Amino acid sequence: MNKSFTKKWVLPVAVTALLLLAAGIWMLLPRTENPSAVISEAEHELDASRVHTAALQAKAKKAWAPESGPAPEGMKKMAESNQLTLYMNPKTTEFAVKYKPSGRIWYSNPPSREEDTIASGRNKGRLSALFSLSYLNASGQNNELDSFMDSVELGQFTTEPLQDGVRVMYTVGEIVRGIESIPKVISKQRFEERILNQLTDKKDINEIKKRFKYDDDRGVYTRREMSELALQKALAIMDEVGYGDEDLAYDNKENNIEAEAGADQAQFMVPVDIRLEGDQLVVHVDAGAIKQLGTLPIQTLTLLEYFGAADTRASGYLFVPDGSGALIHLNNGKTVEPAFHAPVYGEENAITSEERLTDNDPVRLPVFGMKQKDGAWLGIIEKGEAIASIKADVSGRLNSYNYTAPMFTLLNTDRVVIKGGSVTVSNPVHQKNPYKGDITVRYGFLAGEDADYSGMARLYRDYLVQTAGLRKLEPMKDIPFILELAGGVETRKSLLGVPYDSVAPLTTYDQAKELIERLKERQVNQIKLRYTGWFNGGINHRVASHISFDSAVGGEKSFKQFSDYLHSSGIPFYPDAAFMSVYHNGSGFQASRDGIKYMSQQTVSQYKVDMPTFLLVADQFSHYPLSPVRLPNVVKGFIDDAKPLGLGGLSLRDLGDTVYSDFDSKKEVNRQETRLIAESQISALAHNFPDLLANGGNAYALPYVQTIVNAPTAANGFNIEDETVPFYELVLHGYADLAGKPFNQAEDQFSRANILKAIETGTNVYYRWVAELPEELTSPVGLEMYANEYGNWLDEAIQAYQEVNEALRSVRHLAIQKHERLMEGVYETVYEDGTSIIVNYNDKPVEVKGARIDAESYRMGGH
Repeated sequence: MNKSFTKKWVLPVAVTALLLLAAGIWMLLPRTENPSAVISEAEHELDASRVHTAALQAKAKKAWAPESGPAPEGMKKMAESNQLTLYMNPKTTEFAVKYKPSGRIWYSNPPSREEDTIASGRNKGRLSALFSLSYLNASGQNNELDSFMDSVELGQFTTEPLQDGVRVMYTVGEIVRGIESIPKVISKQRFEERILNQLTDKKDINEIKKRFKYDDDRGVYTRREMSELALQKALAIMDEVGYGDEDLAYDNKENNIEAEAGADQAQFMVPVDIRLEGDQLVVHVDAGAIKQLGTLPIQTLTLLEYFGAADTRASGYLFVPDGSGALIHLNNGKTVEPAFHAPVYGEENAITSEERLTDNDPVRLPVFGMKQKDGAWLGIIEKGEAIASIKADVSGRLNSYNYTAPMFTLLNTDRVVIKGGSVTVSNPVHQKNPYKGDITVRYGFLAGEDADYSGMARLYRDYLVQTAGLRKLEPMKDIPFILELAGGVETRKSLLGVPYDSVAPLTTYDQAKELIERLKERQVNQIKLRYTGWFNGGINHRVASHISFDSAVGGEKSFKQFSDYLHSSGIPFYPDAAFMSVYHNGSGFQASRDGIKYMSQQTVSQYKVDMPTFLLVADQFSHYPLSPVRLPNVVKGFIDDAKPLGLGGLSLRDLGDTVYSDFDSKKEVNRQETRLIAESQISALAHNFPDLLANGGNAYALPYVQTIVNAPTAANGFNIEDETVPFYELVLHGYADLAGKPFNQAEDQFSRANILKAIETGTNVYYRWVAELPEELTSPVGLEMYANEYGNWLDEAIQAYQEVNEALRSVRHLAIQKHERLMEGVYETVYEDGTSIIVNYNDKPVEVKGARIDAESYRMGGH
């Protein structure tokens, strides 16, 4: 465990609080919720649930690590904590952090950047910047500025000491005055008194006179057209006499002249706080305090892009949270491959797209990091993570450095297609309201044996325990066999030639009970049952604001009997519900009112994807994403209907899996606000259903769930990456029961590979089954079930479970201490009690650590 982390200054979060909006059945009586009220209520309820513990007590009670050595050249000490010292160069604002336990200094910018022979121009200057930003020009294209070339070099910054750090206020960009700063018309009296009489140099007097023409009839001077050189001379003279904006406004008003618009310009004031909190560095930007001084809006902010950047001589790797996690070896030479760039919590559904790479696992955890030799650091995006993307690249492309950093999208853009006759025009647009919340990134440091991705995972796990209240699993005799059964699925039938929608049974409650009995007979006793397609019209059900039991699988009476049977058998039951995805218009849901909208104000409709081409299939509708401001009412309605059922568990299909914006002009909500609302509703559900199962498992859902399915168990394999690592499992094992994709739906349906992956990563056996497949199945979701009849998989599943259970049952409740690759295709996982499991994926036996491990096998040891 990273002991230096355990008493840092943080806000622990307890799993409590139920968020309920005012009573009312919105599905029957339409009304417009106030997005600000919904978001404010979510923030209030979550804040009310936060517990202030001893970890919040200011300066943690740790042994003080003594300072050693002088400050880095050109820098001054700005703050000091038990474990860290913060230095800053007041002339450039670059800073450095010394991790006192190891004496290592991490720099905000590469100290040797002036020696870089690859970078040039703006790429060279950007190596000295603490942040860069992009803004939208008048054509909707983005241009870039940075805090060094466009602020520090211009002397446009101020610093202010804080108790534990420093605040830097950057004015980024220049406002260049044009001819609009010179009065178009000025009275004779004002021209003489305010300008001419203030000048002593005859050349200046003659110069400014040449730039105006006197109108004798009106008694005024009117401005002439000027060349660029003449304009600059005239502006210099106006500056000399102190003629400013107030003078210009006075003369315009006196002569009934409308103020002239200048050229579009970009200038922004950006405050950056750099502080120490215990053994961590915290960098904060209040996006609401960013001031737009010019006419052009800010779009993105990339923060500390080159913090800790590694040069061409360094050894180690970048860690990125791609899928389960991936390593990019420093200086791997893959400059012909695209750099890594992935949005946290997945793609934005409210931006138009004709293709979507849905087979990629999204970024579930808002973290990134770097290892160099015997030192490492981990960045945690604490606030603003839902609008963030993680970037990473290796040396040799734009400069000589390897780096990883977060980029925050403050203002989303899209294109609106306008058709008129035979003409089609695509116009750029951007969202109405930019993000105004907090952006906070926390950096933790590691040294020695802790300085690797396992140490990073322990650091992040400790952070979640402290801030989110993660709790360890209780020991059990066996690991769970996670079983998903599909109940009913919608299908199309006809009566006398008239088509109608119906629900076809795939697994009735009686069939489910029979299957469970068969598993118990084969000694599979520790079952966790997820059951989809039980209410409101099958798997792809209607809006979940009420519960109407599907008679095709047994109806309400059979549901209760089945639930009682599971309870008496000690089998956790997780009926599945989608709260953010609505698969049918009508029945209490109006897509135009309750769905999210593109910037064009068209309602967003999601479609299936043809995976060979990655193109959306126009005739295969998937679902409408529910507007986040409607979510609290949907959850409240579901809770009210579900309370009498006495359920202890619930499966969340999408609440912990997806985040998106809503660009509806009447109820605009950004991704970070959606993430906040979603967490508040997961908290409300956890209050009523204390045993939650989540699909996907985004970071904000982790405090509330005990089981996660379809968790990432591998990276997506982008070409720039070099290794997949089970970082997700390293963080969560022992705190939640994890499972990847169902074994019978994994890309590699070779049972041996799935078994070995489960044993390596500590994840559980998971199958998705149906009892039978009716002939009348027509819907896409029904057709996807054709490989899922349990009779084809039962023997294989039982054998897989028995083997994985034998390997993992003694460590289910334990945290993973370390994971590493010992050789090609051979990995070791070590648990906190010393148990070691070495897995050999190769088709030949290997000798490792003095033991032989057979082909496609594993060895347990340790203690």
